Amino acid sequence: MTPGPARSPLQVPVHDSPSSVLFAPFSSREIRKLSVCRVDNPESFNQLWHPNPGGLYDLRMGPFSDRGDLSCGTCLLRSEHCPGHLGHVELPLPVVNPLYIREVLQALKLSCLACHRLRVPDYSKELMLVQQKLLDRGLIIGAQRAADVADVESLSLEDEVEGSRRRSKRAADDVAVVERLRRFYEEEVAEDERRMEELALKSSAAVAAVGQTRNVQELKKRYRKEFVAAGKAGKGACRHCGARTKSVKIYRSR
Repeated sequence: MTPGPARSPLQVPVHDSPSSVLFAPFSSREIRKLSVCRVDNPESFNQLWHPNPGGLYDLRMGPFSDRGDLSCGTCLLRSEHCPGHLGHVELPLPVVNPLYIREVLQALKLSCLACHRLRVPDYSKELMLVQQKLLDRGLIIGAQRAADVADVESLSLEDEVEGSRRRSKRAADDVAVVERLRRFYEEEVAEDERRMEELALKSSAAVAAVGQTRNVQELKKRYRKEFVAAGKAGKGACRHCGARTKSVKIYRSR
């Protein structure tokens, strides 16, 4: 039996059995790779009202009208068949994605502008990380127990006290709590893997039923809010370097 013709890499399916799905905006590299032209001409049309190369109506991105004898400069199809193609604009300076203005502003408010670290206790960062990772595995009870393991109530969030000795004391406390949280996470994961193996022996349907639920998403939002609240409670001197950061504001142009 003679082997069939070799298949092109474009003909080989790569998304027939995905293991996970991630939604994210295109990176700069992906945008340049998808783009068919760079838009850098401020004049969209010439004196004869023909689209200029590099303008907003560059024919490489597709015909801008179904009138006349216009064909796409990329796929050579008419407007009724051309799917349209992406162009890109090179920005001279980094620009924050408008969809993430709120999140970026919140991160800046939680950051120290002197040492460029979050003005949040290390144990708070580790606690949120452990809780989010446990919730990703569907371990709701374990995520709720993580706060008790950290014993957050016994630790002060006030950062008004100055002095390197007091900061060293807080750093030592943070290290102890972080280690306790990491051991707790490893134990929870080991127990979860053992439990999943037992479920797999009983029924594959029971394993498939374990996953994301609405309660998991609500808990994720709540833990994120608690993390932000921990950062806001530590106003004043940075707990890492002792510097004081002024308030960060955003000015909107009208």
